[in-house]
Amino acid sequence: MTRLRFLLLSGAAAPLALAAAFAADGPPSETCRVPRLQAVAASPGASSAADLTRAEGVGLYLCLFGEMQAGYAQSGNRFAAEFVDWDIHNAQPFVSAGHGGRYVNTYANEAAAGYARLDEAGPMPAGAVLAMDSFSVSAAGLAAPGPLFLMEKMPAGLAAATGDWRYTLILPDGRIAGTSGGDGAAEVAACHECHRKLGGARDSLLPVPEEFRID
Repeated sequence: MTRLRFLLLSGAAAPLALAAAFAADGPPSETCRVPRLQAVAASPGASSAADLTRAEGVGLYLCLFGEMQAGYAQSGNRFAAEFVDWDIHNAQPFVSAGHGGRYVNTYANEAAAGYARLDEAGPMPAGAVLAMDSFSVSAAGLAAPGPLFLMEKMPAGLAAATGDWRYTLILPDGRIAGTSGGDGAAEVAACHECHRKLGGARDSLLPVPEEFRID
């Protein structure tokens, strides 16, 4: 159940909305935009942000997809190249306040199949990996690729300081900003601190908001 599911659910491929500019985002796309928001932004007294419809969110993601995938893959991280073939757990991109207010999508590999029933699954097994790609959208409807966030469950005790999860942050151009226990660990420390607050019952994970889940 990969990104093709978006095509089936959207019913249309239209070009998205929200957020300001983030230092970790790539440059705005010249082609991936939402004309409706451009018109709204030009109106007197327009808001600095706007929400996307499902068709707009899906359309922008599909428009950016090739660029995002090519950029992440330059990191050399194998999960950055593989995650698009995993199960996707949201029916449309949704805003995640914990990830910079960007639009995100959540993918899980086969070992993390229990993510679909998080409240019943218990701790994820070693080898479980979740990937969250992201993009931002300006008030004028211009979309830009965002970072790729990875969580990999390690064998017990190998990453005890982070609940046996290894966090990796990959920028849109493929640069690895940080990895738990490795280079740039300080850059992903906030990831662990935030996820740790979710508690052990869900193994430091947060489910996709109910209104955006794939049944």
